[in-house]
Amino acid sequence: MYILPFEANYFSDAAALWTLKLKSLRRQQPMIPEAFTQPQRLIEKLEYLQAHNHLLMAVKDGQLLGYLGWYLVEQFRGTRRKAAYVPEWGHFATEDYKTAVYRVLYRIASQQWTASGCEAHAITLLADDPSVEKSFFWSGFGLIVIDAIRTLDPISTVPSDGLTIRPATPEDAEAYCQLDEEHCRHYTQPPIFMPLKQADDPQKLHQFLIKPLNRLWLALDENIPVGYMRFDAYDFDCTEIIQDENVIGINGAYVRPAYRGRHVAANLLSAGINEYRQLGFASCAVDFESINPEAADFWPRYFSPVCHSLLRIPEQLDPTGSS
Repeated sequence: MYILPFEANYFSDAAALWTLKLKSLRRQQPMIPEAFTQPQRLIEKLEYLQAHNHLLMAVKDGQLLGYLGWYLVEQFRGTRRKAAYVPEWGHFATEDYKTAVYRVLYRIASQQWTASGCEAHAITLLADDPSVEKSFFWSGFGLIVIDAIRTLDPISTVPSDGLTIRPATPEDAEAYCQLDEEHCRHYTQPPIFMPLKQADDPQKLHQFLIKPLNRLWLALDENIPVGYMRFDAYDFDCTEIIQDENVIGINGAYVRPAYRGRHVAANLLSAGINEYRQLGFASCAVDFESINPEAADFWPRYFSPVCHSLLRIPEQLDPTGSS
């Protein structure tokens, strides 16, 4: 087996192999859009990586056994680290050689990543392939983000007694922004330990709400927001294979600790999916950190995983990239 820079005559083989794998996942998760099952869509993506010398292939006797491609990302996940990120469509290995192919592709790619100054390695996997996940776990990676999808069928909920669930208006901006500050601080706390994110300000909320298909659903206790859920039809941060004009994305949700256990998040979700079903959307997607206990407890009750994203921080390197 040889690891080489990707050659253009293998694009069709790579696309055919990967799209077959995606079609297999779609049989389990028919809510996944069809766009990436078209080989040309993947070929265009791989051509971009090849043009930037970010695509390797494994071949044996002229047969393509696998490939691995990546982006270089500055300030990855809000840190000072530069990362190499392999998207869900950016890798594949044939079944008979899967573990060996991934092991050697990662060895060669990670040499290039280190030479490029990367201090973090990340990869997104299709959620139906535990053997690939195990291979990367054994290479030092850990689970960090889950992308998931669901239909817009109604969900059964228990009423949040004493609370009002309604869409936000511009007049809610100040109260919502205070709530979002709490949300951002939540991610810095144990056991999550993420960098502090910039909370929304009233201007950001206005820009979000003026887009006709966006909604911010609020839970209020006597007109004071105690929880929210953001539905974004234009710019949601889910894995590429589930981004589609017929998919509504959730890109933020938070409930104050004192109100947890009162079915607030479930009622916010129910209100949102009921509206988007009436608007003609087909499904709803969300991505969440597996290291966030509240998210890891809530979202899998209503959504089915599509992708798992893994992260490795090589111990040899500090956040500035020096050894």
